Amino acid sequence: MASVKAWAHNQGATELRLEVMEFNQGAIEFYYAQGMETQSRIMSMSLDDLYD
Repeated sequence: MASVKAWAHNQGATELRLEVMEFNQGAIEFYYAQGMETQSRIMSMSLDDLYD
């Protein structure tokens, strides 16, 4: 993660963003420990079973 942050900073980035699946609690905890915080939540619904 330190390498990613350094690379992004050297490229002129001012923010890092990523998408992590809600069920992946280990990753979520890791990213929180790295100083990241939730900005938004993507929600979805499968329509496959609605019209069968």
